Amino acid sequence: MIWVLFVCILVLGFLYCLWQMDMTSKSYKKLKRRLNQCEQELLRFEQSAFQLAELQKTAFEQRLATLPDDSRLAPTEQKIIQVLCQLLPQITKDFCGKGISPQQSVKNFLSQSKTQTFAQFELFMAKHSRLSTLWRNNTLMSYLQLCSMAVLLAEETQAQLSLA
Repeated sequence: MIWVLFVCILVLGFLYCLWQMDMTSKSYKKLKRRLNQCEQELLRFEQSAFQLAELQKTAFEQRLATLPDDSRLAPTEQKIIQVLCQLLPQITKDFCGKGISPQQSVKNFLSQSKTQTFAQFELFMAKHSRLSTLWRNNTLMSYLQLCSMAVLLAEETQAQLSLA
């Protein structure tokens, strides 16, 4: 009699474990589907951010192209502003896809290109106070604002030269 009761409890415990495993399996499959949906949505957002960065880069380059060559900014500073704007899509891609900070992306690019040094960039940022805060923030949004401010700085410098 006790053996039968023990076997029944054992069978019930086994059935309960099977039921829990089935519930866990269903929950796992549901969560996995949701994760796949989120990953696809994240990929779409990353692609959209990259496309917007490309468009913004083009807009910045067009604004810089309208400025005459004789500027009050030093040629190295003009080149730094151009490089900042050209790097916008790459920095967006690195930040969204790999989690690399904008400053690290710039440093990586400069170490490969050898046209300018990272120290020149930091010196330029320190020289212009409204850029230095954005540079120190080191986020994607602050980098976009940094590019915008740098182009605005070039335009204002040119306007001051025109007025003089």
